[in-house]
Amino acid sequence: MSAIAVAGFVGLGLLRGALAFVGGKALNNALGYASISDVRMWTRQAVAELKAFVSEELQRQLEDLVLRKMEAELAETLIHIEQYAELSKKAQASNKFLLEKVSTLTAGLVPRSLQFDQAYFVATTAIAYRFFALYALYQLDKDKAHINSARRMVDSAVKQLRLSRNRLSHEMSPEAHFDIVCEEKRYNYYTEEIPKGPPSFSIIRTCFGTRDGRRVTDRYSVDMMYRKYAKTTPRKQVEVALEPLITPMRQEAQDFLKMANTSLSEVIRCYDEMCQKIGNSYTPPVDADAESVLEIEAVDIPNLIKMPGATVNKAMQ
Repeated sequence: MSAIAVAGFVGLGLLRGALAFVGGKALNNALGYASISDVRMWTRQAVAELKAFVSEELQRQLEDLVLRKMEAELAETLIHIEQYAELSKKAQASNKFLLEKVSTLTAGLVPRSLQFDQAYFVATTAIAYRFFALYALYQLDKDKAHINSARRMVDSAVKQLRLSRNRLSHEMSPEAHFDIVCEEKRYNYYTEEIPKGPPSFSIIRTCFGTRDGRRVTDRYSVDMMYRKYAKTTPRKQVEVALEPLITPMRQEAQDFLKMANTSLSEVIRCYDEMCQKIGNSYTPPVDADAESVLEIEAVDIPNLIKMPGATVNKAMQ
């Protein structure tokens, strides 16, 4: 399973856990024990895989120093939220500082990760942890400000996630990387019988496939004078040669888009449910696909996901 898929499942599992928590489940059950054995490695691998699809300029923007800071903050957030989840109800109030630390950490981590398309699922994970902390704080003191204060953050997150999703889905699509180049060249020649007569000629059409401007297939040619006798065209031959490269990329792009849309819809649903707990509601900023995102087919999270540096159990239903 790719790092992109694992990263998406982590964030999505936590967002659904946040929904379960708002719905009345205990925090430790809502978390579903979605543990990450080495969050730093998971973050780096997830980001590195998405970086492969973004421009060099965007890759440069996410400097190693910024990435290390994200890794450290996400790891610290995970520690605090898990510590709080293990507390008895009697001990929660006296350990409110754990939630406050999570709130402070995620208040910076969410907008920072949203600046980088390749940190899409780092952002959704941070949002999920922020929802856990804010709702747990509300449970302690019933102060509506904990939930109301997040509205601007959620508005900004929804807008940025939509933009990042659109850019990434385009960058991940085969159409953004593969092309078919066709050239025609005229070759003149004289026949031996009429050495000084008008030249005969052939027009040779040659096609080949490229990925990011570099040739990745053989060259396929046909003499245009005899093309009607050819079994297939050079372009068709290139399309067949490219198919093994294009198909996996298209599938990965489709999987990413489905998971990105599901995560985005869960952000909206979760905050709306939090708002409903205090007598309000949440409607995301106007967007052409805002409603369709909420109606897409849900991604099914596997019971157990493993990759180097991460083990994720499915959130409890």
